[in-house]
Amino acid sequence: MLSSLLMYGVGTTALLAAAYRFRNARGARTPGVVHLCGAIAGVGLSAVLSAPSTLAVAAPIEPIPNVTRLLANDLAMVAAWCVQGLLLHLVLPPERASAALRRQTVVLVIGIGTMSALLTVDPVPFDPDFVATYADVPAVLGYIVVFCGYIGWSQLNFIRLIRRYIRLSDRPWLRAGLTVIQLGCASALGWALSKSAASVLVFARHGDSTGIEASLSTLFSATCVGLVAFGATMPGWGPLLTGSLCRIRQHHTHRALAPLWSALRPVVAEADSSSSSSPVPGSRRIEWRLTRRVVDIRDALLFLAPYRPAQNEVTGDLLAHPADPEASAEAVGIVRALRKWHSGESPMVRAPRVPEPTEIDDLDTEIAWLKRVARSLPTVHTSEPEAPVKPVRVQSRTATITTTCAHLLTEVLAPWVLVLLLPLMVAWRATDSLTATLLWGLLVALTSSLLPMGVIVWGARTGRWDGHHVRDRAGRLIPFLVLLGSSGLGLGLLIVLRSPWLLIALDITMVLTLLVTGMITIRWKISMHTAVAAGAVVILAVTLGPGWWASAPLLAAIGWSRVAVNDHTTAQVTAGTIAGLLAGGGYALLV
Repeated sequence: MLSSLLMYGVGTTALLAAAYRFRNARGARTPGVVHLCGAIAGVGLSAVLSAPSTLAVAAPIEPIPNVTRLLANDLAMVAAWCVQGLLLHLVLPPERASAALRRQTVVLVIGIGTMSALLTVDPVPFDPDFVATYADVPAVLGYIVVFCGYIGWSQLNFIRLIRRYIRLSDRPWLRAGLTVIQLGCASALGWALSKSAASVLVFARHGDSTGIEASLSTLFSATCVGLVAFGATMPGWGPLLTGSLCRIRQHHTHRALAPLWSALRPVVAEADSSSSSSPVPGSRRIEWRLTRRVVDIRDALLFLAPYRPAQNEVTGDLLAHPADPEASAEAVGIVRALRKWHSGESPMVRAPRVPEPTEIDDLDTEIAWLKRVARSLPTVHTSEPEAPVKPVRVQSRTATITTTCAHLLTEVLAPWVLVLLLPLMVAWRATDSLTATLLWGLLVALTSSLLPMGVIVWGARTGRWDGHHVRDRAGRLIPFLVLLGSSGLGLGLLIVLRSPWLLIALDITMVLTLLVTGMITIRWKISMHTAVAAGAVVILAVTLGPGWWASAPLLAAIGWSRVAVNDHTTAQVTAGTIAGLLAGGGYALLV
Protein backbone atom coordinates (compact mmCIF):
# COMPACT_ATOMS: atom_id res chain seq x y z
CA MET A 1 0.00 0.00 0.00
CA LEU A 2 2.83 2.38 0.87
CA SER A 3 4.56 1.84 -2.48
CA SER A 4 1.27 2.51 -4.31
CA LEU A 5 0.72 5.77 -2.41
CA LEU A 6 4.28 6.83 -3.19
CA MET A 7 3.85 6.11 -6.90
CA TYR A 8 0.49 7.90 -6.97
CA GLY A 9 2.13 10.92 -5.36
CA VAL A 10 5.00 10.92 -7.86
CA GLY A 11 2.61 10.44 -10.78
CA THR A 12 0.19 13.17 -9.71
CA THR A 13 3.03 15.63 -9.09
CA ALA A 14 4.53 14.89 -12.50
CA LEU A 15 1.19 15.33 -14.30
CA LEU A 16 0.51 18.64 -12.55
CA ALA A 17 4.03 19.85 -13.34
CA ALA A 18 3.63 18.91 -17.01
CA ALA A 19 0.27 20.68 -17.25
CA TYR A 20 1.62 23.80 -15.53
CA ARG A 21 4.71 23.95 -17.76
CA PHE A 22 2.67 23.40 -20.92
CA ARG A 23 0.14 26.09 -19.95
CA ASN A 24 2.85 28.66 -19.14
CA ALA A 25 4.57 28.00 -22.46
CA ARG A 26 1.60 29.39 -24.39
CA GLY A 27 2.94 31.17 -27.45
CA ALA A 28 6.43 29.67 -27.04
CA ARG A 29 5.80 25.94 -27.35
CA THR A 30 9.02 24.98 -29.07
CA PRO A 31 9.82 21.31 -29.82
CA GLY A 32 12.01 21.25 -26.73
CA VAL A 33 9.16 22.42 -24.48
CA VAL A 34 6.73 19.91 -26.00
CA HIS A 35 9.19 17.06 -25.48
CA LEU A 36 9.85 18.18 -21.90
CA CYS A 37 6.15 18.23 -21.04
CA GLY A 38 5.66 14.89 -22.79
CA ALA A 39 8.49 13.32 -20.80
CA ILE A 40 7.13 14.55 -17.46
CA ALA A 41 3.58 13.46 -18.31
CA GLY A 42 4.79 10.06 -19.54
CA VAL A 43 6.67 9.44 -16.30
CA GLY A 44 3.62 10.46 -14.26
CA LEU A 45 1.17 8.24 -16.15
CA SER A 46 3.60 5.32 -16.09
CA ALA A 47 4.02 5.66 -12.32
CA VAL A 48 0.25 5.71 -11.75
CA LEU A 49 -0.44 2.71 -14.01
CA SER A 50 2.43 0.60 -12.68
CA ALA A 51 1.46 1.07 -9.02
CA PRO A 52 0.62 -2.31 -7.43
CA SER A 53 -2.90 -1.16 -6.50
CA THR A 54 -3.64 -0.07 -10.09
CA LEU A 55 -2.40 -3.36 -11.52
CA ALA A 56 -4.46 -5.38 -9.02
CA VAL A 57 -7.67 -3.38 -9.69
CA ALA A 58 -7.25 -3.50 -13.47
CA ALA A 59 -6.38 -7.21 -13.68
CA PRO A 60 -9.99 -8.59 -13.56
CA ILE A 61 -11.24 -6.26 -16.33
CA GLU A 62 -8.29 -6.42 -18.72
CA PRO A 63 -9.18 -7.77 -22.20
CA ILE A 64 -5.67 -9.23 -22.42
CA PRO A 65 -3.77 -10.25 -19.28
CA ASN A 66 -1.15 -7.71 -18.15
CA VAL A 67 -2.18 -5.10 -20.73
CA THR A 68 -2.05 -2.41 -18.00
CA ARG A 69 1.56 -3.32 -17.29
CA LEU A 70 2.27 -3.17 -21.03
CA LEU A 71 0.71 0.30 -21.25
CA ALA A 72 2.74 1.53 -18.25
CA ASN A 73 5.97 0.23 -19.76
CA ASP A 74 5.09 1.73 -23.16
CA LEU A 75 4.56 5.12 -21.52
CA ALA A 76 7.93 4.84 -19.78
CA MET A 77 9.54 4.18 -23.18
CA VAL A 78 7.70 7.15 -24.69
CA ALA A 79 8.94 9.33 -21.82
CA ALA A 80 12.50 8.20 -22.54
CA TRP A 81 11.95 9.02 -26.22
CA CYS A 82 10.71 12.51 -25.28
CA VAL A 83 13.79 13.13 -23.13
CA GLN A 84 15.99 12.16 -26.06
CA GLY A 85 14.01 14.55 -28.26
CA LEU A 86 14.52 17.37 -25.75
CA LEU A 87 18.26 16.75 -25.53
CA LEU A 88 18.64 16.41 -29.30
CA HIS A 89 16.99 19.80 -29.84
CA LEU A 90 19.29 21.32 -27.23
CA VAL A 91 22.60 20.10 -28.67
CA LEU A 92 21.93 19.79 -32.43
CA PRO A 93 20.68 22.10 -35.19
CA PRO A 94 16.94 21.66 -35.95
CA GLU A 95 17.47 19.63 -39.14
CA ARG A 96 19.91 17.19 -37.57
CA ALA A 97 17.78 16.93 -34.41
CA SER A 98 14.68 16.04 -36.45
CA ALA A 99 16.58 13.40 -38.44
CA ALA A 100 18.02 11.84 -35.29
CA LEU A 101 14.60 11.88 -33.62
CA ARG A 102 13.07 10.05 -36.58
CA ARG A 103 15.60 7.28 -36.11
CA GLN A 104 14.78 7.15 -32.41
CA THR A 105 11.08 6.91 -33.31
CA VAL A 106 11.70 3.85 -35.48
CA VAL A 107 13.50 2.13 -32.61
CA LEU A 108 10.66 3.05 -30.21
CA VAL A 109 7.94 1.71 -32.52
CA ILE A 110 9.85 -1.54 -33.07
CA GLY A 111 10.33 -1.96 -29.32
CA ILE A 112 6.68 -1.32 -28.44
CA GLY A 113 5.47 -3.56 -31.27
CA THR A 114 7.78 -6.40 -30.21
CA MET A 115 6.70 -6.16 -26.58
CA SER A 116 3.01 -6.13 -27.54
CA ALA A 117 3.44 -9.18 -29.75
CA LEU A 118 5.34 -11.13 -27.09
CA LEU A 119 2.76 -10.39 -24.40
CA THR A 120 -0.25 -11.29 -26.57
CA VAL A 121 1.18 -14.39 -28.27
CA ASP A 122 1.76 -16.19 -24.98
CA PRO A 123 -0.41 -14.44 -22.33
CA VAL A 124 0.17 -15.29 -18.67
CA PRO A 125 -2.10 -14.61 -15.67
CA PHE A 126 -1.59 -11.48 -13.61
CA ASP A 127 0.96 -11.70 -10.79
CA PRO A 128 2.38 -8.80 -8.74
CA ASP A 129 5.93 -10.19 -8.99
CA PHE A 130 5.91 -10.48 -12.76
CA VAL A 131 9.64 -11.09 -13.26
CA ALA A 132 10.15 -13.66 -10.51
CA THR A 133 7.03 -15.62 -11.47
CA TYR A 134 7.09 -15.71 -15.27
CA ALA A 135 10.68 -15.05 -16.34
CA ASP A 136 10.97 -18.76 -17.16
CA VAL A 137 8.41 -18.25 -19.96
CA PRO A 138 10.35 -17.43 -23.18
CA ALA A 139 7.88 -14.77 -24.34
CA VAL A 140 7.95 -13.00 -20.96
CA LEU A 141 11.75 -13.17 -20.87
CA GLY A 142 11.87 -11.58 -24.33
CA TYR A 143 9.42 -8.89 -23.20
CA ILE A 144 11.58 -8.00 -20.19
CA VAL A 145 14.83 -8.00 -22.17
CA VAL A 146 13.36 -5.74 -24.89
CA PHE A 147 11.97 -3.28 -22.35
CA CYS A 148 15.13 -3.17 -20.22
CA GLY A 149 17.28 -3.01 -23.34
CA TYR A 150 15.45 0.06 -24.62
CA ILE A 151 15.61 1.76 -21.21
CA GLY A 152 19.34 0.98 -20.85
CA TRP A 153 20.08 2.17 -24.40
CA SER A 154 18.15 5.37 -23.69
CA GLN A 155 20.21 6.00 -20.54
CA LEU A 156 23.43 5.72 -22.53
CA ASN A 157 22.04 8.27 -24.99
CA PHE A 158 21.04 10.54 -22.10
CA ILE A 159 24.57 10.46 -20.67
CA ARG A 160 26.11 11.18 -24.08
CA LEU A 161 23.75 14.04 -24.96
CA ILE A 162 23.86 15.60 -21.48
CA ARG A 163 27.64 15.62 -21.62
CA ARG A 164 27.48 17.50 -24.92
CA TYR A 165 25.04 20.02 -23.44
CA ILE A 166 27.25 20.54 -20.38
CA ARG A 167 30.02 21.69 -22.72
CA LEU A 168 27.68 24.27 -24.25
CA SER A 169 26.28 25.65 -20.98
CA ASP A 170 27.85 28.61 -19.17
CA ARG A 171 25.78 28.20 -15.98
CA PRO A 172 27.82 26.43 -13.26
CA TRP A 173 24.83 25.20 -11.27
CA LEU A 174 23.11 23.89 -14.38
CA ARG A 175 26.26 22.00 -15.31
CA ALA A 176 26.48 20.57 -11.80
CA GLY A 177 22.82 19.53 -11.85
CA LEU A 178 23.21 17.86 -15.24
CA THR A 179 26.23 15.97 -13.94
CA VAL A 180 24.14 14.63 -11.05
CA ILE A 181 21.44 13.65 -13.55
CA GLN A 182 24.09 11.72 -15.46
CA LEU A 183 24.76 9.71 -12.31
CA GLY A 184 21.01 9.09 -12.05
CA CYS A 185 21.04 7.82 -15.64
CA ALA A 186 23.92 5.52 -14.74
CA SER A 187 21.82 4.18 -11.85
CA ALA A 188 18.89 3.60 -14.24
CA LEU A 189 21.30 1.74 -16.51
CA GLY A 190 22.24 -0.40 -13.52
CA TRP A 191 18.53 -1.07 -12.94
CA ALA A 192 18.08 -2.24 -16.54
CA LEU A 193 21.15 -4.48 -16.38
CA SER A 194 20.18 -6.02 -13.03
CA LYS A 195 16.58 -6.57 -14.15
CA SER A 196 17.70 -8.29 -17.35
CA ALA A 197 20.31 -10.37 -15.54
CA ALA A 198 17.79 -11.47 -12.89
CA SER A 199 15.29 -12.47 -15.59
CA VAL A 200 17.89 -14.50 -17.47
CA LEU A 201 18.93 -16.17 -14.23
CA VAL A 202 15.32 -17.11 -13.37
CA PHE A 203 14.89 -18.51 -16.88
CA ALA A 204 18.13 -20.52 -16.59
CA ARG A 205 17.04 -21.89 -13.19
CA HIS A 206 13.60 -22.88 -14.52
CA GLY A 207 11.64 -20.40 -12.45
CA ASP A 208 13.75 -20.47 -9.28
CA SER A 209 13.94 -16.82 -8.19
CA THR A 210 17.15 -15.28 -6.84
CA GLY A 211 15.38 -13.55 -3.96
CA ILE A 212 17.35 -10.32 -4.32
CA GLU A 213 15.97 -9.06 -7.64
CA ALA A 214 13.27 -6.96 -5.98
CA SER A 215 15.74 -5.40 -3.52
CA LEU A 216 18.22 -4.52 -6.26
CA SER A 217 15.46 -3.10 -8.44
CA THR A 218 14.17 -0.93 -5.59
CA LEU A 219 17.69 0.22 -4.73
CA PHE A 220 18.58 1.26 -8.28
CA SER A 221 15.16 2.84 -8.87
CA ALA A 222 15.23 4.88 -5.68
CA THR A 223 18.80 5.99 -6.38
CA CYS A 224 17.87 7.02 -9.92
CA VAL A 225 14.79 9.00 -8.85
CA GLY A 226 16.68 10.68 -6.02
CA LEU A 227 19.65 11.69 -8.16
CA VAL A 228 17.50 12.95 -11.04
CA ALA A 229 15.28 14.96 -8.69
CA PHE A 230 18.34 16.33 -6.88
CA GLY A 231 20.08 17.30 -10.12
CA ALA A 232 16.98 18.73 -11.79
CA THR A 233 16.28 21.07 -8.87
CA MET A 234 19.91 22.02 -8.26
CA PRO A 235 19.87 25.08 -10.59
CA GLY A 236 16.98 26.43 -8.49
CA TRP A 237 18.14 25.91 -4.92
CA GLY A 238 21.88 25.86 -5.59
CA PRO A 239 22.32 29.62 -6.07
CA LEU A 240 20.12 30.31 -3.03
CA LEU A 241 22.21 27.98 -0.87
CA THR A 242 25.44 29.42 -2.23
CA GLY A 243 24.20 32.95 -1.56
CA SER A 244 23.32 32.09 2.05
CA LEU A 245 26.69 30.43 2.65
CA CYS A 246 28.44 33.38 1.01
CA ARG A 247 26.68 35.83 3.33
CA ILE A 248 27.62 33.72 6.37
CA ARG A 249 31.23 33.71 5.19
CA GLN A 250 31.12 37.47 4.65
CA HIS A 251 29.84 38.03 8.20
CA HIS A 252 32.67 35.87 9.51
CA THR A 253 35.23 37.77 7.40
CA HIS A 254 33.80 41.12 8.56
CA ARG A 255 34.35 40.06 12.18
CA ALA A 256 37.79 38.61 11.43
CA LEU A 257 38.97 41.95 10.01
CA ALA A 258 37.76 43.85 13.09
CA PRO A 259 41.16 43.90 14.95
CA LEU A 260 42.99 45.31 11.93
CA TRP A 261 40.22 47.78 11.12
CA SER A 262 40.05 49.00 14.74
CA ALA A 263 43.81 49.60 14.80
CA LEU A 264 43.75 51.54 11.53
CA ARG A 265 40.45 53.37 12.04
CA PRO A 266 41.93 56.55 13.53
CA VAL A 267 44.18 57.00 10.49
CA VAL A 268 41.43 57.65 7.95
CA ALA A 269 38.61 59.96 9.02
CA GLU A 270 36.27 58.53 6.41
CA ALA A 271 36.23 55.19 8.22
CA ASP A 272 33.16 56.32 10.17
CA SER A 273 31.12 57.08 7.06
CA SER A 274 29.35 53.72 7.22
CA SER A 275 27.69 54.78 10.47
CA SER A 276 26.63 58.28 9.39
CA SER A 277 23.16 59.64 10.07
CA SER A 278 22.19 59.40 6.38
CA PRO A 279 23.15 55.87 5.37
CA VAL A 280 24.02 55.10 1.78
CA PRO A 281 21.42 52.91 -0.01
CA GLY A 282 22.39 49.29 0.54
CA SER A 283 24.80 50.11 3.39
CA ARG A 284 23.05 47.64 5.68
CA ARG A 285 23.95 44.77 3.39
CA ILE A 286 26.90 42.69 4.50
CA GLU A 287 28.45 42.89 1.02
CA TRP A 288 28.57 46.69 1.25
CA ARG A 289 29.87 46.72 4.83
CA LEU A 290 32.62 44.19 4.07
CA THR A 291 33.73 46.06 0.94
CA ARG A 292 33.70 49.33 2.88
CA ARG A 293 35.83 47.82 5.64
CA VAL A 294 38.38 46.56 3.10
CA VAL A 295 38.48 49.97 1.41
CA ASP A 296 39.03 51.69 4.79
CA ILE A 297 41.90 49.32 5.59
CA ARG A 298 43.41 49.82 2.14
CA ASP A 299 43.20 53.63 2.46
CA ALA A 300 44.80 53.51 5.90
CA LEU A 301 47.66 51.34 4.64
CA LEU A 302 48.28 53.73 1.76
CA PHE A 303 48.27 56.65 4.20
CA LEU A 304 50.79 54.87 6.48
CA ALA A 305 53.08 53.82 3.62
CA PRO A 306 55.50 56.77 4.14
CA TYR A 307 55.82 55.82 7.83
CA ARG A 308 56.62 52.16 7.24
CA PRO A 309 60.17 50.91 7.83
CA ALA A 310 62.17 49.53 4.94
CA GLN A 311 61.62 45.85 4.28
CA ASN A 312 65.09 44.88 5.49
CA GLU A 313 64.52 46.80 8.75
CA VAL A 314 61.42 44.95 9.88
CA THR A 315 62.50 43.51 13.25
CA GLY A 316 59.26 44.01 15.20
CA ASP A 317 57.71 42.40 18.20
CA LEU A 318 57.10 38.82 17.10
CA LEU A 319 56.61 35.54 18.88
CA ALA A 320 59.64 33.25 18.77
CA HIS A 321 58.08 31.08 16.05
CA PRO A 322 55.19 32.88 14.35
CA ALA A 323 52.57 30.68 12.74
CA ASP A 324 52.47 32.92 9.66
CA PRO A 325 55.83 34.70 9.23
CA GLU A 326 54.81 36.79 6.22
CA ALA A 327 51.59 38.06 7.81
CA SER A 328 53.41 38.67 11.10
CA ALA A 329 56.05 40.72 9.30
CA GLU A 330 53.31 42.80 7.68
CA ALA A 331 51.65 43.29 11.09
CA VAL A 332 54.98 44.46 12.53
CA GLY A 333 55.30 47.02 9.74
CA ILE A 334 51.79 48.31 10.41
CA VAL A 335 52.37 48.61 14.17
CA ARG A 336 55.66 50.46 13.73
CA ALA A 337 54.08 52.81 11.16
CA LEU A 338 51.21 53.54 13.57
CA ARG A 339 53.70 54.30 16.37
CA LYS A 340 55.57 56.76 14.14
CA TRP A 341 52.33 58.42 13.06
CA HIS A 342 51.05 58.71 16.65
CA SER A 343 54.39 60.11 17.85
CA GLY A 344 54.27 62.86 15.23
CA GLU A 345 57.34 61.79 13.25
CA SER A 346 57.68 63.17 9.76
CA PRO A 347 56.93 60.74 6.97
CA MET A 348 59.66 59.56 4.66
CA VAL A 349 59.96 61.45 1.40
CA ARG A 350 60.19 58.23 -0.59
CA ALA A 351 57.84 55.48 0.56
CA PRO A 352 59.33 51.98 0.71
CA ARG A 353 58.05 49.27 -1.58
CA VAL A 354 54.91 47.50 -0.42
CA PRO A 355 55.65 43.88 0.67
CA GLU A 356 54.99 41.20 -1.95
CA PRO A 357 52.04 39.46 -0.25
CA THR A 358 49.91 42.59 -0.66
CA GLU A 359 50.43 42.63 -4.43
CA ILE A 360 47.12 41.02 -5.27
CA ASP A 361 44.90 40.91 -8.33
CA ASP A 362 41.39 40.45 -6.93
CA LEU A 363 39.31 41.32 -3.89
CA ASP A 364 39.04 37.75 -2.57
CA THR A 365 42.82 37.33 -2.51
CA GLU A 366 43.22 40.70 -0.79
CA ILE A 367 40.62 39.84 1.84
CA ALA A 368 42.33 36.50 2.53
CA TRP A 369 45.65 38.31 3.00
CA LEU A 370 44.13 40.95 5.29
CA LYS A 371 42.55 38.21 7.43
CA ARG A 372 45.98 36.65 7.90
CA VAL A 373 47.39 40.02 8.93
CA ALA A 374 44.47 40.61 11.32
CA ARG A 375 45.10 37.23 12.99
CA SER A 376 48.81 38.04 13.38
CA LEU A 377 48.33 41.60 14.63
CA PRO A 378 47.80 40.74 18.35
CA THR A 379 51.02 38.69 18.45
CA VAL A 380 53.28 41.69 17.87
CA HIS A 381 52.42 42.98 21.37
CA THR A 382 53.31 39.77 23.23
CA SER A 383 57.07 39.22 22.87
CA GLU A 384 60.43 40.97 22.77
CA PRO A 385 61.96 42.38 19.56
CA GLU A 386 64.14 39.94 17.68
CA ALA A 387 66.07 39.45 14.45
CA PRO A 388 64.59 39.96 10.96
CA VAL A 389 61.60 37.72 10.40
CA LYS A 390 62.11 36.83 6.75
CA PRO A 391 62.29 33.01 6.94
CA VAL A 392 64.75 31.00 4.90
CA ARG A 393 63.30 27.65 3.95
CA VAL A 394 65.75 24.91 3.06
CA GLN A 395 64.66 21.58 1.65
CA SER A 396 66.21 19.07 4.02
CA ARG A 397 67.19 15.48 3.31
CA THR A 398 64.54 14.37 5.81
CA ALA A 399 61.83 16.23 3.88
CA THR A 400 62.96 14.57 0.66
CA ILE A 401 62.79 11.10 2.22
CA THR A 402 59.36 11.90 3.68
CA THR A 403 58.01 12.97 0.29
CA THR A 404 59.41 9.83 -1.34
CA CYS A 405 57.75 7.61 1.29
CA ALA A 406 54.45 9.43 0.82
CA HIS A 407 54.54 8.89 -2.95
CA LEU A 408 55.43 5.22 -2.42
CA LEU A 409 52.48 4.68 -0.07
CA THR A 410 50.16 6.48 -2.49
CA GLU A 411 51.11 4.14 -5.33
CA VAL A 412 51.44 0.83 -3.45
CA LEU A 413 48.12 1.25 -1.59
CA ALA A 414 46.21 2.91 -4.42
CA PRO A 415 42.47 2.10 -4.72
CA TRP A 416 42.92 -0.11 -7.77
CA VAL A 417 45.51 -2.22 -5.90
CA LEU A 418 43.24 -2.70 -2.87
CA VAL A 419 40.24 -3.50 -5.08
CA LEU A 420 42.40 -6.04 -6.93
CA LEU A 421 43.36 -7.89 -3.74
CA LEU A 422 40.19 -7.53 -1.65
CA PRO A 423 37.90 -9.76 -3.82
CA LEU A 424 40.50 -12.55 -3.76
CA MET A 425 40.58 -12.52 0.04
CA VAL A 426 36.78 -12.44 0.32
CA ALA A 427 36.47 -15.19 -2.30
CA TRP A 428 38.86 -17.41 -0.34
CA ARG A 429 36.74 -16.98 2.78
CA ALA A 430 33.55 -17.73 0.81
CA THR A 431 34.79 -20.82 -1.08
CA ASP A 432 37.86 -22.28 0.69
CA SER A 433 38.96 -23.41 -2.78
CA LEU A 434 41.92 -22.04 -4.72
CA THR A 435 40.26 -22.52 -8.11
CA ALA A 436 36.97 -20.92 -7.06
CA THR A 437 38.87 -18.11 -5.33
CA LEU A 438 40.76 -17.28 -8.49
CA LEU A 439 37.65 -17.49 -10.70
CA TRP A 440 35.31 -15.39 -8.54
CA GLY A 441 37.98 -13.05 -7.17
CA LEU A 442 39.48 -12.30 -10.57
CA LEU A 443 36.01 -11.69 -12.04
CA VAL A 444 35.37 -8.95 -9.47
CA ALA A 445 38.94 -7.66 -9.72
CA LEU A 446 38.71 -7.54 -13.52
CA THR A 447 35.45 -5.59 -13.66
CA SER A 448 36.07 -3.35 -10.63
CA SER A 449 39.82 -2.72 -10.90
CA LEU A 450 41.76 -3.89 -13.96
CA LEU A 451 39.36 -2.85 -16.75
CA PRO A 452 38.57 0.61 -15.29
CA MET A 453 42.24 1.18 -14.46
CA GLY A 454 43.16 0.30 -18.04
CA VAL A 455 40.74 2.94 -19.31
CA ILE A 456 42.07 5.51 -16.81
CA VAL A 457 45.71 4.84 -17.73
CA TRP A 458 44.81 5.10 -21.42
CA GLY A 459 43.08 8.43 -20.77
CA ALA A 460 46.08 9.71 -18.80
CA ARG A 461 48.51 8.76 -21.57
CA THR A 462 46.37 10.40 -24.25
CA GLY A 463 46.03 13.60 -22.21
CA ARG A 464 42.32 13.26 -21.42
CA TRP A 465 43.01 13.78 -17.70
CA ASP A 466 45.99 14.69 -15.55
CA GLY A 467 47.22 11.25 -14.49
CA HIS A 468 46.17 7.80 -13.37
CA HIS A 469 45.05 9.21 -10.00
CA VAL A 470 42.87 11.84 -11.79
CA ARG A 471 43.78 14.58 -9.31
CA ASP A 472 41.66 17.21 -11.07
CA ARG A 473 38.11 16.93 -9.70
CA ALA A 474 36.59 18.24 -12.94
CA GLY A 475 38.07 15.32 -14.88
CA ARG A 476 36.66 12.57 -12.66
CA LEU A 477 33.22 12.20 -14.26
CA ILE A 478 34.19 9.88 -17.13
CA PRO A 479 36.39 7.63 -14.94
CA PHE A 480 33.53 7.40 -12.41
CA LEU A 481 31.04 6.44 -15.13
CA VAL A 482 33.47 3.83 -16.49
CA LEU A 483 33.94 2.43 -12.98
CA LEU A 484 30.20 2.39 -12.37
CA GLY A 485 29.39 0.70 -15.67
CA SER A 486 32.14 -1.90 -15.32
CA SER A 487 31.21 -2.65 -11.70
CA GLY A 488 27.53 -2.93 -12.64
CA LEU A 489 28.46 -5.43 -15.35
CA GLY A 490 30.47 -7.42 -12.83
CA LEU A 491 27.58 -7.40 -10.37
CA GLY A 492 25.22 -8.67 -13.05
CA LEU A 493 27.61 -11.49 -13.94
CA LEU A 494 27.96 -12.48 -10.29
CA ILE A 495 24.18 -12.73 -9.96
CA VAL A 496 23.72 -14.63 -13.23
CA LEU A 497 26.53 -17.07 -12.47
CA ARG A 498 25.25 -17.63 -8.90
CA SER A 499 28.41 -16.59 -7.11
CA PRO A 500 28.70 -16.79 -3.29
CA TRP A 501 26.69 -14.15 -1.48
CA LEU A 502 29.78 -12.62 0.15
CA LEU A 503 31.09 -11.59 -3.27
CA ILE A 504 27.72 -10.22 -4.38
CA ALA A 505 27.52 -8.18 -1.15
CA LEU A 506 31.07 -6.94 -1.73
CA ASP A 507 30.26 -5.81 -5.27
CA ILE A 508 27.03 -4.11 -4.14
CA THR A 509 29.04 -2.25 -1.49
CA MET A 510 31.60 -1.08 -4.03
CA VAL A 511 28.91 0.12 -6.45
CA LEU A 512 27.14 2.09 -3.70
CA THR A 513 30.46 3.58 -2.58
CA LEU A 514 31.09 4.74 -6.14
CA LEU A 515 27.66 6.39 -6.30
CA VAL A 516 28.12 8.23 -2.99
CA THR A 517 31.67 9.41 -3.65
CA GLY A 518 30.71 10.34 -7.21
CA MET A 519 27.93 12.60 -5.92
CA ILE A 520 30.34 14.25 -3.47
CA THR A 521 33.05 14.68 -6.10
CA ILE A 522 30.69 16.76 -8.24
CA ARG A 523 31.13 19.67 -5.82
CA TRP A 524 34.10 18.66 -3.67
CA LYS A 525 37.20 16.50 -4.13
CA ILE A 526 36.90 13.58 -1.72
CA SER A 527 39.79 11.15 -1.22
CA MET A 528 39.12 7.84 -2.96
CA HIS A 529 42.32 6.42 -1.47
CA THR A 530 41.05 6.66 2.11
CA ALA A 531 37.46 5.75 1.14
CA VAL A 532 38.59 2.45 -0.40
CA ALA A 533 41.13 1.76 2.34
CA ALA A 534 38.66 2.39 5.18
CA GLY A 535 36.04 0.20 3.52
CA ALA A 536 38.63 -2.54 2.98
CA VAL A 537 39.64 -2.53 6.66
CA VAL A 538 36.02 -2.95 7.81
CA ILE A 539 35.23 -5.59 5.17
CA LEU A 540 38.30 -7.67 6.05
CA ALA A 541 37.53 -7.43 9.77
CA VAL A 542 33.92 -8.52 9.19
CA THR A 543 34.82 -11.31 6.75
CA LEU A 544 38.10 -12.72 8.08
CA GLY A 545 37.95 -11.84 11.75
CA PRO A 546 38.58 -8.97 14.20
CA GLY A 547 42.35 -9.43 13.93
CA TRP A 548 42.23 -7.42 10.72
CA TRP A 549 41.44 -4.28 12.71
CA ALA A 550 45.20 -4.23 13.27
CA SER A 551 45.53 -3.02 9.67
CA ALA A 552 43.91 0.29 10.64
CA PRO A 553 47.31 2.08 10.97
CA LEU A 554 47.74 1.55 7.23
CA LEU A 555 44.62 3.66 6.76
CA ALA A 556 46.21 6.48 8.74
CA ALA A 557 49.40 6.11 6.69
CA ILE A 558 47.44 6.38 3.44
CA GLY A 559 45.68 9.51 4.66
CA TRP A 560 49.00 11.05 5.70
CA SER A 561 50.53 10.27 2.30
CA ARG A 562 47.67 11.90 0.39
CA VAL A 563 48.09 15.11 2.38
CA ALA A 564 51.90 14.95 2.18
CA VAL A 565 51.91 14.79 -1.63
CA ASN A 566 49.48 17.76 -1.74
CA ASP A 567 46.76 15.80 -3.53
CA HIS A 568 44.20 16.25 -0.73
CA THR A 569 43.49 18.31 2.34
CA THR A 570 42.99 16.82 5.79
CA ALA A 571 39.23 17.41 5.49
CA GLN A 572 39.06 15.53 2.17
CA VAL A 573 41.01 12.61 3.60
CA THR A 574 38.77 12.53 6.68
CA ALA A 575 35.61 12.64 4.56
CA GLY A 576 36.90 9.75 2.45
CA THR A 577 37.60 7.75 5.60
CA ILE A 578 34.08 8.34 6.92
CA ALA A 579 32.55 7.33 3.57
CA GLY A 580 34.61 4.14 3.53
CA LEU A 581 33.67 3.24 7.10
CA LEU A 582 29.98 3.72 6.28
CA ALA A 583 30.37 1.54 3.19
CA GLY A 584 32.01 -1.15 5.29
CA GLY A 585 29.12 -0.93 7.74
CA GLY A 586 26.71 -1.44 4.84
CA TYR A 587 28.63 -4.58 3.87
CA ALA A 588 28.34 -5.85 7.44
CA LEU A 589 24.56 -5.41 7.29
CA LEU A 590 24.35 -7.28 3.97
CA VAL A 591 26.28 -10.31 5.17
